Amino acid sequence: LAWCLVFYLRVLDGGAPLADYAAWAATGTLAICTKDQAYAFCIAMPFVVLYEMWRANARAGAVHPLRTALTDRRIVAATLIAIAVFVLCQNILFNSSGFLDHVRWITGRKVAVYRMFEPTIGGRLGLLRLTVRLVELTWGWPIFIASSSGLLAAAMTPGLRRVAIWLLVPVASYYLGFANIVLYNYDRFVLPICLVLALFAGLAIDRLTAERASLRAWRFAGAGILLLYTLLYSSTVDALMVNDSRYGVERWLAAHVRRNDRVGMIGIPRYLPRLDGFNTIDLDRLETFTEAQPAFCVVDADYTRIEPPDSPHNQMLARLRSDRSNYRLALRARSPSPWPWLPGAHRDLVGDRLDRVPLSFLRNINPTIEVFERR
Repeated sequence: LAWCLVFYLRVLDGGAPLADYAAWAATGTLAICTKDQAYAFCIAMPFVVLYEMWRANARAGAVHPLRTALTDRRIVAATLIAIAVFVLCQNILFNSSGFLDHVRWITGRKVAVYRMFEPTIGGRLGLLRLTVRLVELTWGWPIFIASSSGLLAAAMTPGLRRVAIWLLVPVASYYLGFANIVLYNYDRFVLPICLVLALFAGLAIDRLTAERASLRAWRFAGAGILLLYTLLYSSTVDALMVNDSRYGVERWLAAHVRRNDRVGMIGIPRYLPRLDGFNTIDLDRLETFTEAQPAFCVVDADYTRIEPPDSPHNQMLARLRSDRSNYRLALRARSPSPWPWLPGAHRDLVGDRLDRVPLSFLRNINPTIEVFERR
């Protein structure tokens, strides 16, 4: 998708060779075949290119500027390349039924279960607020401010305004053609938006550090602090993954669980410690737990918090934590933040995680794991 954006800008720069058009079509189609929602990012690009070609042809005195643009050999070649790459990548010739099944699934009712907001004006405004919040959380508030400042500067600069519009059209089409239709959003879904906004952040930092005699050292210091904060903010993910709580729980279990002990799992296994070497049982409901009475119970407390209070997982957790339980809390593990003094850190990484609605899948990094032992 990033390469598609590069060739899109090269094509719009005027006088681009056929090779740039071919690369733009191929990389955009590959992005769509890799991840379905990329179609919404790319779908408006051809209209922008055709509009700019129409304007150029009209200025050059062409009799039929739009027809001239549509029959341009570069546009024809890009169209044919996009179709060929799509057919090959989706294996339509040999598995058309599989492709159609996939289309039915992503456009069917099953996707509606993920919906966060209702298809009303209020619901769509709520989705927009969430999207802006996710963009800010993705890279932290300093770069968010820088990208907003760069966007404003580009809009106010006549020489940059047209390029800014070129860049914002894919962002708008991505939001309207994907998020605004499915009516939910996650941090990983805003990465294409951040890809574009990063260019505007670069513009703001470039202007901040431009050659000026006055306060030049302070400007460079400010830019350095901004980038240092961003480095620490983002590397919190890496630091917490290296010291993830589940590694410590695995070591504790290896030291305390005997060969014949049964270990119960409460939560989605992919978010729990690795328990392949133990005699495990998936505790999916209270009756299973009551009958099995495992020697140990491993719980993802963060995940159970986002479930309804009367869910099977929370019923079992309530039984484990009750005063009349024959289990005791033997271990509660969650690694601390590597730099707790960092202001505005990602709350799903370093916060208390008491919210029932998670903002980010980063919440599944370094989860709060509780181990209960039968008395």
